[in-house]
Amino acid sequence: MSQTLPHQVNALRVYEHRCTTPWITQPPTVVFHHGLGARAECWHGWFAALNERYRLITFDMRGHGESPVGDNHTWSVDGMIADLAAVVDATVPANEKFHLVGESIGGTNVLAYATRHPDRLASLTVSNG
Repeated sequence: MSQTLPHQVNALRVYEHRCTTPWITQPPTVVFHHGLGARAECWHGWFAALNERYRLITFDMRGHGESPVGDNHTWSVDGMIADLAAVVDATVPANEKFHLVGESIGGTNVLAYATRHPDRLASLTVSNG
């Protein structure tokens, strides 16, 4: 079973799901970005297949799940990418390449992140972006 460690990054609720295989001491990281109307939990169906080999990071976008919108927040694509970058910077060591997955507006955001930070990615997966 996955160990989930919730924490905050800026106003965002972030969840770290630790790799369950004890001999994998530094598992690769996968960061998941959900779409509009969803929340971090939408990725849980994939965890059984991935949790033995990867460290999984999910987060609730502003105004979704456990993340508030925040006072005086102005919605923009740049703001959503900045939120994604804050999650990555807080959860993935700077020298580690990671796998990035996004769906819907999350797919659009991960594509934009990838164009700005191609050196950080091991892979990029987009669904309905």
